[in-house]
Amino acid sequence: MSMYPMEYPDEINHPWHPQHPLRIIELESISDVICRSCGKQTQEKEEEEAKETRCYGCTTCGDFDVHLDCAKNPPPLVVDQTKIHKHPLTLLPREVSFICNACGTKGKASPYVCLSCCFMIHIDCINLPRVIRINHHPHRVSHTLSLPSDLKLNCQVCHKGIDSRYGAYSCLECPTFHVHVGCATIRNVWDGVELDGVPGEKTPPPPFNVTSEDRIKHFSHEEHELRRITDDCDDHNARCYACNLDVFTEPFYKCVESLCGFILHEECAKLPRETRSPIHRHTLTLHYEEVTDIFPCKSCCHVSNGFRYSCSQCRFLHFDSKCVSVTERLLRGGHRHPLYFKFDYRTCCACEQIKLTPVSCGDCRFALCFECATLPKRIRYKDDAHLLSLNNDGKLSEDLQKNWCDSCETQVNPLKIFYECRSCRTAVHTSCARGGDLRNMRVGSKFQFVDQFQVVATDQLKLRRCNFCERHHEGPAMLTILSDEGNIIPYCSYYCLDRIVFFVQYCMLRN
Repeated sequence: MSMYPMEYPDEINHPWHPQHPLRIIELESISDVICRSCGKQTQEKEEEEAKETRCYGCTTCGDFDVHLDCAKNPPPLVVDQTKIHKHPLTLLPREVSFICNACGTKGKASPYVCLSCCFMIHIDCINLPRVIRINHHPHRVSHTLSLPSDLKLNCQVCHKGIDSRYGAYSCLECPTFHVHVGCATIRNVWDGVELDGVPGEKTPPPPFNVTSEDRIKHFSHEEHELRRITDDCDDHNARCYACNLDVFTEPFYKCVESLCGFILHEECAKLPRETRSPIHRHTLTLHYEEVTDIFPCKSCCHVSNGFRYSCSQCRFLHFDSKCVSVTERLLRGGHRHPLYFKFDYRTCCACEQIKLTPVSCGDCRFALCFECATLPKRIRYKDDAHLLSLNNDGKLSEDLQKNWCDSCETQVNPLKIFYECRSCRTAVHTSCARGGDLRNMRVGSKFQFVDQFQVVATDQLKLRRCNFCERHHEGPAMLTILSDEGNIIPYCSYYCLDRIVFFVQYCMLRN
């Protein structure tokens, strides 16, 4: 009697192996056998399911195995019409090594073949999507079996070489953009939607409208016009409302109303209303709600009240505009080797913590987490007369070789990223200069979290000891709240604030 009467009989006769019956066998000791039907290893397919720890095999020959599902629902021997090839394709159910013409990777068994064209393809590649959108490129990409043979082609996702003799995805608008089939169709790159025959997406509205030669009306601040300014910013406390970074000498837009204070870097004002980014596989939409809008960034995990990109398909998924704006092009020149997007958990070379590192070097062990990849190149620091510059070339000037961090008074490692002012012989750790999880909160902003809190510059406070962790805070900003007695209560981080609120609520529930 069968051990699995409702699904699969213990023994079957298979048309591809008529010599002997096939029996259900366990896979613990033979995990490297290949399914003659789909060409995959017998434990490669749906490993979560209990039935995939077994397969049908010939115990007499010992060289014929098929998945349980493949035996029950075998692929057709002939496929007459496909989008991938103009001729009918015939299944060759044998163990045979080949390179798939559609994706350029090796196969071990059971390809579909066209003998007249010497064309071989994986079973899974027969239904490859013709046109898709990926998060590494703004345009659609199309599958092609012919690539330029006179050029050296590199995949724009993994940056490894592409063999022009085999298929890949290419952009019809950008002749140098090509992607491996395997890189283009993985889940964190492609949103899973086939766009062949689907009309192109509507162009999103621009982030602003030009009202005069030097004025615009931005979607985030529709009540007033913004004026373009190219002179140095005279307000040393000015922070861009989009990225919450200092405004220096680069062009910026400022509200024409003197009492308003709304200000944007020119680059931030140009942020597109919709974009695609390697950090998420769906289209992201730009949002901003002044005063009330604070959110935790999914990438860097810091709370922010600046511009955010959100996914309409994934609930409560928000990204800080700086994290979305990280591109390989912007990172060039900050390291002696090219930097690429490659998501992995490694030790960040700036903060020395093991985190998700989206940016890494293919030639050395250099890697950056999101919060360090978005560090500004220049910052203001305390009362220093000069701007501090980000040093990421692994070199400390001779007069700073034995220097200590101006904030925490521990030695600066010249092999790590840090801020320095060579004129004043000042060196500061990035974490000390930028602060903790308040680095994306604009000083002076207020928000509601059980009660109303305000972000205050630390140097404006007499008491700098956190009300929760009781540590003396040296970072650039703190959170404050007024007590019932009118005293200012400081918190060094959003984390401490969250913990104290949780503790108060817990005590209220207990009582």
